[in-house]
Amino acid sequence: MATSEPTNSLGSLLIASVVAMTVLAAGGQFIATNDLHIFMSMGQAMAQSGQFMETESFTWTAQGTPFVHGPWGFSVLSWWIHDLAGLVGLRWFNGLLAGLSVALLGRAAVLRGADTRAAAFSCLFACVLLFQNLAVRAQTWAYPLFALLIWWISRERGRKSNWLMGVAIGCAWANLHGSFPAALVFLGLSGIGQAWSARDLKAAFSFGSLALAFALGTCIGPNGPEIYSFVLSNSNLPQARGLSEWNSPALFSVSGARFTAGLGLWAVLLLKKRQAIAPRDILVVLAFAGLGFTGTRFISWFGLASSVPLALALSAGMRPSKGMPPQVYRRFRMGLALCWSVLMVRGLQPRERELRQETPVAAVQAIQASATGGRLLNPPEYGGYARFTLGSNWKISNDMRVWVFDDEAWNVYPQLAQGPKNWSEQLDRLGVTHLLLLPLPYHKALIDLAFASANWELLAEDEFGLAFQRRREAVPATP
Repeated sequence: MATSEPTNSLGSLLIASVVAMTVLAAGGQFIATNDLHIFMSMGQAMAQSGQFMETESFTWTAQGTPFVHGPWGFSVLSWWIHDLAGLVGLRWFNGLLAGLSVALLGRAAVLRGADTRAAAFSCLFACVLLFQNLAVRAQTWAYPLFALLIWWISRERGRKSNWLMGVAIGCAWANLHGSFPAALVFLGLSGIGQAWSARDLKAAFSFGSLALAFALGTCIGPNGPEIYSFVLSNSNLPQARGLSEWNSPALFSVSGARFTAGLGLWAVLLLKKRQAIAPRDILVVLAFAGLGFTGTRFISWFGLASSVPLALALSAGMRPSKGMPPQVYRRFRMGLALCWSVLMVRGLQPRERELRQETPVAAVQAIQASATGGRLLNPPEYGGYARFTLGSNWKISNDMRVWVFDDEAWNVYPQLAQGPKNWSEQLDRLGVTHLLLLPLPYHKALIDLAFASANWELLAEDEFGLAFQRRREAVPATP
């Protein structure tokens, strides 16, 4: 039940400020190219063909490979927004979704009885843990669905509406991103904790019915129940392929410090205010903290799941707010609104370059200008960007969709990047016409060989990338 606070409490203004800060933090980021562009390419292909994509057609290493397109909803939605409003529109949309996530968490905390000042701090806590995972990605767009679920269980609801909401959230989430099992864990632990502590079987049944409705909703879509096998089969693959965000966080590094601080805060609260924290919340906090230990990308889910319990723990023993004098409150509110409006307009306006600085824009543009089509050998992190920029007449070697490539297809690029003795013969056999390489130690062997070879000519070189084209007299027959 919500606490009774004066309408002119400072807490509500602080929550609004954290929401605005989150919008700016998520919407003001430069666009990362690791997987966004390949998903937009898939969305574009589906929009143009009117068919669901189930077979690989963008790469020459995995051409014709069948796969499950789990986040197809993100592919279509991101392409549609980009087609309407470009990268700026994607940034704005991304920022609004992140802000909505934090706003729903703040509202959920207040509905469960937290002081708005404590709710504002918990929103800030969530924002800090989300910060490094707020790029334009499918995971970011799933955050408001988790926050919506948390808000939903914080309010009074009927059994019928419970089922409808569970199905709706499950359907949207499973067709957007593969993180939806987090909701089932959250609901299951919440129900177990409620039954264990309060012997409230009715409330536990409510959590169970919502979890069941959610699970049914996840099976609604082109993939059906197969979406679960897709998530399970790919749970360890990204880490095995060397994707750093799936590695356990270094707790005392710059990127891991936020997680360490969050764990420290919760350790203090569990020691000093354990009696004020509901067992259902303790189970959730511990489970999602453990999840955060398994991979850097999971830290954000810990922030989302533990935000409302944090507000409730901080509210215990907090003196009620007396509110601000009405005239001071109005001026303060107008000042904050003006401040955040100016910051957001400046931070979210179009820029000369929307992509992250390290993106090899010049190299890809040089490749595009050199021919109307071809086969590209490229690092996976820029495969999607290259495919999206170059168009359908080009085949790339790899991108970040690890579930599409078997080990042989995935290892083509890293093996050739090391410059093996028969590198030229291998490129001939594979029909590669262009090289996109990065000025990094790992690529140096192949870069030096390409410079020394009479069969390859340099198209472009800068501090972010190099582009080579096979000389026309040395073009091999495409296998």
